[in-house]
Amino acid sequence: MVEALVDEAEKLVAEGVEARLAAADAGAEAEAEADRRDLLEAKGSDANASESKVELIRKKYGERSEAS
Repeated sequence: MVEALVDEAEKLVAEGVEARLAAADAGAEAEAEADRRDLLEAKGSDANASESKVELIRKKYGERSEAS
């Protein structure tokens, strides 16, 4: 993956932003959306369990205003 990123960076420097945007994979957006849906199905919408972590913090420290 690093090699691919370096390769793209070299092309960006050599060809410019507009040329690289024009060369973008037309199917990349659909592939990214499919990956996003697969991850949502596998991990759910809260993959990091952030809601439960926020709730634990609130229980420990209570609700505080922004000014506190």
